[in-house]
Amino acid sequence: MDLFRILDISGRSWVSRDDIRFFMREMGIPVDEAGLDAIIRRLDHDGDELLSYSEFVEALTPLGFAPAASLPR
Repeated sequence: MDLFRILDISGRSWVSRDDIRFFMREMGIPVDEAGLDAIIRRLDHDGDELLSYSEFVEALTPLGFAPAASLPR
């Protein structure tokens, strides 16, 4: 949640390509439009060119991850 809030500069509950561009530049990470296109294409499931919190979490959750409450004891 903290990383999403950092990216969601305006507090709109979504992250735009401009938000990602700004963050990457602030961190000194080279960014170009092709790279931003690839990030949005990979993470944006509804095609609105904006990343919702659920899309963001899904992108960062490892495959096969099970929350602790659902793990066998």
